[in-house]
Formats: sequence, C-alpha cells, structure tokens
Amino acid sequence: MDRILFYGFDKNQYLCKLYDLVSNSNTFESLKLGRLSFTGKDLLDKYQSQFFLDNSIPSLSSKAFFRFYLSIQRRRKNLEIHSCYNEWQISIAYFINYLKINKINSLIFENIPHEVLDLCLWESAKILGLSCNFLYQIGLDYSGDIFGKFIFGNNPYDLSDFPQLNTYKTLSRKIYNNDRIRKLCISSVEVKEGIKNQFFISLIRTFKLYLFNSKFNFRKLINWIFALITLKKSVIEYIRYLFLSSSCISIRKKSELDAYKPFIYFPLHKQPELTTVILGGLFQEQADAIILMAKNNLNTGINILVKENPTQDAFQRNHYFYKRILRYPNVKFVSTSISAEDLFMSSIGVATISGSSALEASMHGKRTFIFGKPWYLKCKAMSYYESDRDIIDFIDKLKNQNDQESIKIEIDYFLKTSSKKYCDGIVDSDYLPKSNLDIDETLQETANSILKEIRLRNE
Repeated sequence: MDRILFYGFDKNQYLCKLYDLVSNSNTFESLKLGRLSFTGKDLLDKYQSQFFLDNSIPSLSSKAFFRFYLSIQRRRKNLEIHSCYNEWQISIAYFINYLKINKINSLIFENIPHEVLDLCLWESAKILGLSCNFLYQIGLDYSGDIFGKFIFGNNPYDLSDFPQLNTYKTLSRKIYNNDRIRKLCISSVEVKEGIKNQFFISLIRTFKLYLFNSKFNFRKLINWIFALITLKKSVIEYIRYLFLSSSCISIRKKSELDAYKPFIYFPLHKQPELTTVILGGLFQEQADAIILMAKNNLNTGINILVKENPTQDAFQRNHYFYKRILRYPNVKFVSTSISAEDLFMSSIGVATISGSSALEASMHGKRTFIFGKPWYLKCKAMSYYESDRDIIDFIDKLKNQNDQESIKIEIDYFLKTSSKKYCDGIVDSDYLPKSNLDIDETLQETANSILKEIRLRNE
C-alpha cells in the first residue's frame, strides 16, 4: 500500500479537517507533516555530524539552490552564501533520511512549495524519485465554471498537465471569495485630492494594508507595540523600506496617468513567493523581467508603469532593486493608491511574471505578456517569453488595438474548456463559503476530488 506524506495540512482547522477526510478513506497509508518551525540552521547545529553529504545534492551553482537562496532572505537578510549552502546541504540530507525512514512513496503539498524548508523537502523527494503533487487554488472570480475549483498537478512549472479524460462538475453551492482579501490585493483606497503630504498618507496606508492582510491579532499587536517601543532592527528596516519605496514613486494620482500614455502596466508580485520563486522560471527575480522589457522598449515611446504589491514588506526589497530598475527612463513607479483596474484599463498592455492580473486584463481585451510559467501557460490569448524576440513582437502587436474582441473570445474559450479538467473544491481557506453547512459540503467535495485524482495516478 502506498504511503503518502501530506505537507502543510495543519495551517488551519479547515485543512486539518480536509486531511482527516482524505486519510480516512483506507485506500492508502498517510502521514501529515505540518509547516516546519525549525530552520536549516537548527538542522545544521543538531545533525551536521550524522549525515553523509553525497553528490546527489544540487550544487552551489544549481537553479535549485538559487531558489533556496532567494527564499531564505525572506526570513534572514545578508546571509553569506557559503553559510547558506551549508544549510542547504544539511536540510536536503535531513529530508532524504526522513523520507526513507518513513517509507514515503509520494507527497502532496497544500499549495506549491516556495519557502525555505518547503523547497528542501521538494528537492529531496525529487532526488529520491518520489511523486510530488500540488493542490493549487484558482484565485480567479470569473464564473461558476471555474470559481471554486483547484488544480491537482505534478509539475509546478506547468500546471496544465491534467488527465485528459477526467471531468468534474461545478460545485453544488456558490462559493464566495473573501472580499476583504480581494479588495486589499486588487485595489487600494484612493488618495484624496488636495492632501499635501502624500508621503505621510502613503506611509499610513501601507501600514494599514500590512496589518489587515497579515491576519492581525492581539498577540501580534503586543509584539508590534513592544517592537516600536524598543525600536527593534526589523521595525527600523521596515520603516526604511517604506521611505525607499515611496521616494521612487513618480505617479501618485489617477489624473496623472494621461501624461505617461501610452504605457505597459507591470504589477509586482509579493516576493519571494511561489509566483516568482517557483512559477517565475528564469525570472525568479522580477526586476530582471522589467529591465528586459525596458531595454527592448527604449525607442518606442511606450512607458512601463510599475506598481508595488500592496502586501509587500521589507523582505527582498532593498535599494538595489529600485536602483536597477530606475536606470531606465521609460520605467516609472506608480502609487498603490491607484487601483489595478484603472491601470490596466488605461494601459495598452499588461506584463507580469505569473499573476492573475494577466487574466483580468485579457478579459477586458488587453494584450498581455507572461515571463513565467503560470497555470494558464497554454492560453492563446497571451504572449509568452522564450527569447527577446518575443518582447519585440509583443510591442509590435500593441500598435494594433482593434483585436480586443478576439482576445476576449479566446480567454473565454480557454477558461470554459479548461475548467472541465479542474477539481471541485477549496484548498485555500480565503475562498471558503459563508455558512458552516456550505463548508461541510465543500470539504467533502474537495476530499472526493483529491481521492479521485490519487486513484487515477495509481491506476
């Protein structure tokens, strides 16, 4: 009997219940591994003399280690690269040993691994040749055909490898997105006309967005108050980041957009995150994509307007990030107070690494350019990066604004046809139904979808 490791299913009560429903099916043996609280440094201190580090561990120059090195900066800055590589080696060795001892045949991740130890577990499974599957929620409020569905995939770089003969029905009850989360991510509050101290308003708004979006509670409030009183280094770094990001903004009001037309809108992802670390492909550092777009767009008269992610904090946003981008005169930063919808509706096109902004823009007939490897990779309504020539071709296409209806038709066809291959259910608690009765039904449908996919992969 297969022994499956479920990773990340203890984040909240909903995922714990989902794990119980799936694991009680008696079709396989299961083991749950929660989100890991220890670090690679803990492993290094405790187990360094107990594991043999062989040549199967990806090298210092590998893409796998580069992903790890980017992610580790999410929690610890300025880590010396060779110290980081030592942690990488011992973490991989630890998980290889863990998977062997527990006789794991395959793994199921709740969402794609993108944090430090998640990546090590994933790489260890690949070294051992184990099957890895990912439950990826489709965060797109489009229609009943696709909303309330998730992807069960085994390739994080292209989540379109679904069983061709497998179809799912639409959820029996309407699923509602968490409006608070969506409003924070899609559009921020407008800055009122006439306010002179725009920087102060931007500072307050960013703090409010960060606090509301990080599931704030009384304990966190006490920690923040204590940090402010003692002026902890992390708070000082965060305030320095706010000053830095605000000073780079050239466009603070919606009324100023006309002066920069025509422009391509480029919304930034929160970083590091799965949208860049895993689905970014070559562009795990999204500044590289912006610079490449700027270089191939210098003499066209088209600007690139970049908007910071409202939920981004100080992690991985130092002055070099902004300095590299702002070397190009055709790149401008816009305030987070200007909504995403206003930006892509005023633009002639949208570019992104792998975000849902490309889908939303396409639904309004806008041309979009994708640098990464998102789940909608095979949609013909968009342009994708393979070489610099693709960027030049995309810019040439922007001159033709008479194909909006064909783009809408293509994106509509893609979403409706591909939705038949997606699984019923919710694996991200931000998309839960409103009533407890609906949650119980959704849990059961989600568990049934997961069990169905496991059976298909074991046939």
